[in-house]
Amino acid sequence: MSGQALAAATAAVPSGAATSPGSREKPTANEKSPQSASAAQPDRSLLRSRSGYTYYGPSGEFFRHKKTADRVRRAKKYHRKDIGPSEWGKYNYVSSTICEDSFHIKETLPRIYKSETTLKDFVEKFEIPCKPVLLCGWMDDWPAMHRWEPRELERRFRSARFKVGEKDDGEKIRMKMKYFIDYMENQRDDSPLYLFESAVEERADTCGLLDDWTVPEVFPMDLHAIVGEERRPPHRWFCIGPKRSGTTVHVDPLGTAAWNAVTHGVKRWALFPPAVPRHVVKAKHLLKRGEDDEAIMWFDFLLPRIREKYPDVPIYECLQKPGEVIYVPGGWWHAVLNLTDCVACTQNFVSFSFLTPAWRSTRRGRRRYAVLWKERFRRFFPESVGLGVLDDCDA
Repeated sequence: MSGQALAAATAAVPSGAATSPGSREKPTANEKSPQSASAAQPDRSLLRSRSGYTYYGPSGEFFRHKKTADRVRRAKKYHRKDIGPSEWGKYNYVSSTICEDSFHIKETLPRIYKSETTLKDFVEKFEIPCKPVLLCGWMDDWPAMHRWEPRELERRFRSARFKVGEKDDGEKIRMKMKYFIDYMENQRDDSPLYLFESAVEERADTCGLLDDWTVPEVFPMDLHAIVGEERRPPHRWFCIGPKRSGTTVHVDPLGTAAWNAVTHGVKRWALFPPAVPRHVVKAKHLLKRGEDDEAIMWFDFLLPRIREKYPDVPIYECLQKPGEVIYVPGGWWHAVLNLTDCVACTQNFVSFSFLTPAWRSTRRGRRRYAVLWKERFRRFFPESVGLGVLDDCDA
């Protein structure tokens, strides 16, 4: 492109839109520009995707869709008010080897296999004693194993909108699937946006996802189901996590247990028993000046510091690969890092094995819902089965 053509293209961009979302001003003479090696190439950092170029920001991302840059900038702007869209890569984790190095961790979580495990075995060895475990073989017949490849998801749900964050007031931030897959494949962020959708069954353009998986047979009971889908708390999520995204250490709400199934990619998990104090796993006191505690940073430097300062604290780690389901008992602390681009689904549930702690947690955290749940127990179960347990807890 000639200098005159470039000037004309730049002039065509609306005022205030000349720089790409989240980008800085035009580099000064002393700053190195990625395009300085060739005068024939335009300074793409000056052009937004709407002007016909697919370059976003000074970090080097190239997108396939013209509007991806604008949609990503908008989502970042509302999701995190503490930093600007151009600062999401300020720690340069795209150049780190933390994800690659994680493939060599010592795994301490056991694996069990469907061909060797009955429901009775699982309940007695893992659910009742509250022990996490990786399950292999329960996803072999899932359509999701081939239908959830990222480009296939883009083809099937191209214009469907999925949640990728929340505004300060709790309003959901949504993005079309085609833009999110484009972003995932090309992003350079330290801790990228994470697609985490709980309402796939509520919309005609996304409910087809429910046909792609079934609940593993070792989780036949979910006692929140007696309340009905419309009244119960959110419990089922479809997830797409770009490389380096993840969730910081937490406990699942209302005393629920969870299972998480990966169809594409590899996740790193770290788990702590319920007895480990909150301040130990959160490790806020171990942060140094200028450090953040996003998931990748927790795994990068906070987890090693926890090991060093608290050598007696039990930590369970594993790599979850495609076709594997992880069971996380209620009350267990856990953090997750996506070592590659990942696609997964997850579901929270309550069974009779841990009804007592789940009821106590629900009664503390959601008192009005607890009243409804107890009323449904009275309707669906004999007093000796369910209601008696709840009454004993209330005594």
